[in-house]
Amino acid sequence: MMPAAQLMLVAIRRAEREEIEFVVEGPFNASSRDEQQSGQSAATGSVDVLVSAAVGDSERLVEVSRWWLTEARSRLCGALSERLTSGLPTAEFAVGRIGAPELGGGNWSVSYTPGRFEAVVASLGNGRGDAMAHLNADPEDLSTGDCCSAHIALAVDPELRPWVTFSLRLAYRLDDAGVIPVASQDDLVSFVRDFAELTEASFANIASDNSANQTALETYLPRLYEVGLTESPGVVRGYSWVTLVPAGALRVLGGVEVLEDSGAFVEIDKLRYGAALLRSTRRFEDYEDSVVERVFRALAPALPEGVPRRLSYSGLKQPQLIYQNAADFRDFD
Repeated sequence: MMPAAQLMLVAIRRAEREEIEFVVEGPFNASSRDEQQSGQSAATGSVDVLVSAAVGDSERLVEVSRWWLTEARSRLCGALSERLTSGLPTAEFAVGRIGAPELGGGNWSVSYTPGRFEAVVASLGNGRGDAMAHLNADPEDLSTGDCCSAHIALAVDPELRPWVTFSLRLAYRLDDAGVIPVASQDDLVSFVRDFAELTEASFANIASDNSANQTALETYLPRLYEVGLTESPGVVRGYSWVTLVPAGALRVLGGVEVLEDSGAFVEIDKLRYGAALLRSTRRFEDYEDSVVERVFRALAPALPEGVPRRLSYSGLKQPQLIYQNAADFRDFD
């Protein structure tokens, strides 16, 4: 296998052969594109995904990053990708990179081409910075249940190596009942499970309230990102509709049997490396109120201690949290 630096050089030369110029088009910002969708007549709903994993060396980092950026696009955004390929006027596809000035800028984004994408992925061998891909189209041009917007990203802080954070923000065209079809939700859960097993992830969730590579619990306690990341093998970073509990925390919780007996989960998937992926309800939209409380109580012995703050900033979506101290629920019945 070629060293990471050589892989990056090969990718850049491929880009040059395609006569690609790495032009800085400004800081990569998905929020502006998301706002453009707000006026569309087709209703959309968004979902967040967060995964943390220890990725030991640069070659492995390039490998799993390529999987994340490629498989998320093909498995979760297949119809959107087809529209992009067919040249749909409303469709956009960009790749971005922070922390790789050798590509032409320290903070830049460019429209997608295979050469540019490979250069972005290969540059992650330097072990620092962020990489992202953003796909977007008018939801009216897609079918019910299709992903119409995706921000696929990963973040590598050299001071926190080998830890890497992977994230997704997806928007789907809702069905007539105003929900994301269950088939699309099942696909997302399967994707997260497969990536968790690939990387032996220490944490993963599917939520509505992640923020800046943190869970809602970390944001509102507050708890430092680096603490949550480095302690994730034994302390669960948060709780959501779907939550991955690592083997160390699973032991603290009493094992899969105790979680099954809690009644908080409709599905518990024991992964090959000892973690468990917990799904609280069949549908994402049913994760609310009493369900949130049951999940909190079931996971409390392995959650960070502290009472989340109640914040009511204008325009800020309120998190799905229980405003109690997890430390008060650490004795099993």
